[in-house]
Amino acid sequence: MNISTLDELILDVALTEVATPRRVAVLDDPSGDLLRSVLGWEGLDAVLLGSRTIDQARTAKQIIGDAPGLVRVAGVDGPLHVGEFLAEPLDLVIGQVPKSLEETAYIAAAVAARGGVLVIGANNKHMDRGHNATLADYFSDVRASRGRGKFRALIARGEPTGRTYAPAVGNTEAGPLFGVGGVFSGADEDPGGQFLAVEAIKELISEIQARRDAATSWDSWERPAERERTDLEVVDLGCGNGSVALAILDALPDATVVATDSHADAVVSASLTLREFVEAGRARVTWDDAAGDEEEGSADVVLLNPPFHDGTAIDATLVQGLLDAARRLLRPGGRLYMVHNNHLRYRPEVEARFVRVRQVARNPKFTVLRGDLAK
Repeated sequence: MNISTLDELILDVALTEVATPRRVAVLDDPSGDLLRSVLGWEGLDAVLLGSRTIDQARTAKQIIGDAPGLVRVAGVDGPLHVGEFLAEPLDLVIGQVPKSLEETAYIAAAVAARGGVLVIGANNKHMDRGHNATLADYFSDVRASRGRGKFRALIARGEPTGRTYAPAVGNTEAGPLFGVGGVFSGADEDPGGQFLAVEAIKELISEIQARRDAATSWDSWERPAERERTDLEVVDLGCGNGSVALAILDALPDATVVATDSHADAVVSASLTLREFVEAGRARVTWDDAAGDEEEGSADVVLLNPPFHDGTAIDATLVQGLLDAARRLLRPGGRLYMVHNNHLRYRPEVEARFVRVRQVARNPKFTVLRGDLAK
């Protein structure tokens, strides 16, 4: 197996810290190589995988092969929330350094509560003393390994400090927003998503009212027209912390929403944000890749605030798969509302998939487009 320098460093440091680990958790393993290596260790009782994305979980399932009783995957074989999934004592937890300090705290709290040694590594330029300080909030002993090339590992162990993790909470007109771990925008409304929600809601309310007026017209002695549907089925594709879905559910009392995202922390956050509506049967929150598990032609409206960064690099192709998914999800007569930064030339991509495309709104930073499918 051709393993990366970073993964090799993490594994070497881990086995120096815990020579014969029996209960191991692997967090954030994009290549799957950490899991493959751990499965080669002798004397294991259990391996837990806390995947950060749905792709990592699927890769893990392929790697597990003939060891399904040994390995459990968060979100598949147990809760997606790291603190709930890591519910048993652990010897060792390994993975890559989280991108944010909030996500570092989320993971550190879960590991410290289980008595394990945490070994996480990254490129030196992606770490600073804030990571050490955050780990020290939860562990009594925090230190860095020797560097290997441009990489280094952080080790956290010792007695837990007793500090616990609580998700960030923000307030909106529609209700509280929860931000867990590394979810984009934390517990705040993303400006682009907020602009999308406001503009889409204005149009949807106007359309619903027009249909109701047409269905109850008594301008003649003829029987009124059949009442058209106003109970819209909406998909929030890439829901993040659930702010757009929350706004839709609050503004449109007859609507139901599927809020879906491929990132574990987003799904955990949106589940908290939309909990009241989930319990009432008006919302579902799913961990999925571009809503691939949802039925074709199952939605009246798709809302999309797509990512355009792959890591730190701009990648305008990321929108293509999501637009394909939106096209697949919408039933005839359905419509897409998408927001994007003004400098991104996304309109041709929308026009390639929808019969009618128009600009709904534009401000100094964002544009909202609408794409309609023919009935």
